[in-house]
Amino acid sequence: MSHQSVDIDGKVFRNGTCMNRAIVTNQSAVALVQSDVTSMTYTIYSLSATAEDTWTAITNHTAVSVTVSAVIYNTLQTDTLWTDTVDATGYNFKHIPVVSTNAAFTVAGVFYRIVYSLVTSTVNPLLVRFKVRCY
Repeated sequence: MSHQSVDIDGKVFRNGTCMNRAIVTNQSAVALVQSDVTSMTYTIYSLSATAEDTWTAITNHTAVSVTVSAVIYNTLQTDTLWTDTVDATGYNFKHIPVVSTNAAFTVAGVFYRIVYSLVTSTVNPLLVRFKVRCY
């Protein structure tokens, strides 16, 4: 298990949603468990095609509170979607943004960034970022 700060690449269909999965670790590269995280929010941004630092928050998807126990697993999870494409180790983080009442990924051909901010006792905030291309 390595501890890296990188955007996790993904794909999403226009007007759909995406399943964001990752292994999230502390500074000692130990997988987080639910009790390590006191609160969590996410924000979805559309990214400018011409200015890398220009992010526009998506209405109704800004600082949305997430239930930690619904997103963070206390044990590493494996399923064929993960083990066939990533590794045999597993993941401890999974979230699917709800877009049924407020659309988020409405423009095909652009990138979106989903940023999760996790408050822990050791790192505040711990950011988990996904960069998805919309098709």
